[in-house]
Amino acid sequence: MGNGLRSFSVLLFAAERGRGGRRAEPTLALMGSTEVNRGARPVNTANLQLEGLIMAVAAMNRLLVEKGLVTHEEVATALGEAEAGFDAKHAGLSDANRKGMVFPIRVLAVANRAAAGGEGFDFSTYARMVGDRS
Repeated sequence: MGNGLRSFSVLLFAAERGRGGRRAEPTLALMGSTEVNRGARPVNTANLQLEGLIMAVAAMNRLLVEKGLVTHEEVATALGEAEAGFDAKHAGLSDANRKGMVFPIRVLAVANRAAAGGEGFDFSTYARMVGDRS
């Protein structure tokens, strides 16, 4: 059994015990999208699915630019319009909820800026960059 698998087993067991000794649903604690991290907070599967979807859309945006169908500026404008439209439609949300709901748009905007500069990062780096700007 390799270190990664051993770490996975430890995390899964810890998650099964739950709070206060009650049995909880098994969860997998992940850091980023692939690394098992001892002591990390468990990640909801839906979050992992969103992470994959966001990175897929970022890849599609890069491909559209590479094919000459759109420019990075046009992608940035479309993402800016999406965020502005969301803000207008959901003005009554708390700041924390609004930031949570526009997070995917902001990650895509950061990924687009990075691609325009010839760079590419993983989801964790993009998420950190969004957090630094908020």
